[in-house]
Parts: sequence; C-alpha cells; structure tokens
Amino acid sequence: MSEKVHITSNSGNVDQAVEALGHAMAGGVAGMATIALTYPFSTVSTRLQVQQKQKDQQQQQITVVPYKNSVDAFKRIITEENWTSLYSGLKSALIGIGASSFVYYYWYSLLKSISLKFRNKSELGTIENLAIAALAGSANVITTLPIWVVNTRLQLRSNKGIVGEFKSIVKEEGFGGLYKGLIPALILVSNPSVQFVSYEKLRSLWRNKSGRSKLGALEIFFLGALAKLIAGVVTYPYLLVKSRLQSQSSTDAPYSGTFDAINKIFKSDGFLGFFKGMPSKMVQTVLGAAFMFLVKEKISTYTIFCLFYLKRKLSQKRV
Repeated sequence: MSEKVHITSNSGNVDQAVEALGHAMAGGVAGMATIALTYPFSTVSTRLQVQQKQKDQQQQQITVVPYKNSVDAFKRIITEENWTSLYSGLKSALIGIGASSFVYYYWYSLLKSISLKFRNKSELGTIENLAIAALAGSANVITTLPIWVVNTRLQLRSNKGIVGEFKSIVKEEGFGGLYKGLIPALILVSNPSVQFVSYEKLRSLWRNKSGRSKLGALEIFFLGALAKLIAGVVTYPYLLVKSRLQSQSSTDAPYSGTFDAINKIFKSDGFLGFFKGMPSKMVQTVLGAAFMFLVKEKISTYTIFCLFYLKRKLSQKRV
C-alpha cells in the first residue's frame, strides 16, 4: 500500500459517500462474521424469551416451562433435537445482520460526516451522536425487520426455510405480519445509540489516559464489550417483548400489541420475566459486539482505501 488516503470532515459529498460505503461494507462483513461465531447463544436466548407458563387444560394448574435456564436449554436442544438446531435460521440471520450492519453503518457514517462538515468540527457531542445513531437505527429497522421476523420463526423449530417461512407469513398474516414487533424494535434503536456513543466516549477517555492515538486489538475488544454490556442491560426488556410479538402467528396471538404484551408478561412472570434468556443473550451480544468492533476497525481502513483507489482510477479513465 504505497499511497495513503487522508479523509477529513472537509471532504466533498462524493468522498463522504465513498467513506460511508466503506464503513458500511466493513460493518456488514464484521456483522456476518460475528453472528456466525455467536449464533447458538442467540437461538437459546430466543427460545427462552418466548417460552411462557401454560395452564394444563385438565388440571387447571401451571405447568413447568420447557427450559429452566440457558445451560438447561443448551443441553436439551442438543440431546432432544440435534446440535444443528442451535443454528436454525442461520442463513436468514447472516442475511439480516449483513443488511442491518450495512444500512446502519452507511447512514451513521454519512450523516456523521455531513454533520462534522456542516458544523466544522472534528468530534460530535453526545446529543448529536445519539440523534445520528437514532436516525440510522430507524432506517435500519424499517428496512430489515421482515428478515428478523422470519429469523425468529426459524429459530423456533420452523423447517420451512427462509423463502417458505416468508411466503407463509405473508399468506397467513399479510405483509403486516413481517412487521410484528415494530414498536419495540424502534425503541431498541436506543441500543446501538447507547452502544456506539458509549464506545466512542470510552475510546476517547482511554486515548486521553494512555496518551496514544491508536488503540491495540485487545483494548478495542474490551471497550466494545463494555459498551455493548451497558446498552444490552438497559434495553433487554424491549428485546424480549419484540421476540414474543414476532413469534406469534395470526392463529395463535396471545398479545394484541406491544403494551398488551408488556402488561401480560408482567402479570404472568413479574418484573424478572422481562429478563428471561438474558445471560445467553449478553454472552452473544457482548462478545459479538467486541469482536465486531475489532474486525470492523481492522478492515474498514483497507476497504475505504480500495474504494477511493477504484474511484480515482475510474476518474482517470474518464479523463
């Protein structure tokens, strides 16, 4: 790599778009690698999130829920089904995380670059970062939510495949069925907002403390993990509500909407009911986020360089 590309907040609109595309591509690749590494934890968490106490119709008594905890869920899925069940819906998750990461990072990077240029600043404040992350997150939710509805159904022992499950939802529930859990999903936009703002602030503090402009791989890993842990604990109840809503079909819909689900979950399981499956989900999201930050940081520079190099070559050919 003999030439260096210097990108600043004063870059033109085209350069801003190219930089945003580079971050989006890097984010997509990092997201797919992360989900492939941590997917079994996601499957277990989803199974635990949607399981509910059920009444025995003959004895009118509460029966025991299928899984006691995350460890029990892992053991029983492997012994009663097959270890491959831990990867049910992996293809849809890879498509979903690739699309989600691409959309999010593209809009986040582009809006951040535009804001920095417009305000002639080198760093954004916390409120500005939150606003930009929220806009990027909302665009991501609206674009990719149908993929995650399909993924949730596939994790719950559906064997129809991505296309088959997609067709089944549209046929039985209409296109609205692909957007079940939209309200809690939009509320969950605050998760990446808190995560990325926390990461940037933690990274800035660590840079100031260490006196170095570049951080090592281990430092990036732990800062990413800590940022995700903060965001995950705060927003987990909305994730559980979203999973409950996405898992129900039109023929079996115990919840009429988000607020009805919140009310019934609280009445049935109490406050702690909103945190079912959190240990396995935290393992997945915290390790996954740290790994994603690490991978993205390492490949985004090369991705952006290649895009700028390609852009310049195309420009020379036109001349």
